[in-house]
Amino acid sequence: VQCLLSHGAVVDLGNAYRETPLYHACYHGHTAAATLLLSYGADPYRLSADGATPAAIALLRGHEQVVHALRRHWACAVFRLLLAARLKNPRSPLARLPLPLVRTLYAYALT
Repeated sequence: VQCLLSHGAVVDLGNAYRETPLYHACYHGHTAAATLLLSYGADPYRLSADGATPAAIALLRGHEQVVHALRRHWACAVFRLLLAARLKNPRSPLARLPLPLVRTLYAYALT
């Protein structure tokens, strides 16, 4: 996977059922591959033809480590959004979220 991605493979290219490489990594419980695909910008919210997200399929198949990796990715994305909001406009609603909540998200993102 690393070799393909480093040579320009399209990270979100789906098959006939709109199942992406991230979907398949989550389906089969490949945490390292899912994490790598997310680091290359794979869309964790992309729906397959049957309406399933990668997180949903990992959860349904009992792949807890993959679900944890997806949750960590989400927490990091939310933390970056909150940080950017605080820097851009300290008076925005996102910037005014309670600091303990922001710290909790940050701590969760580091686990």
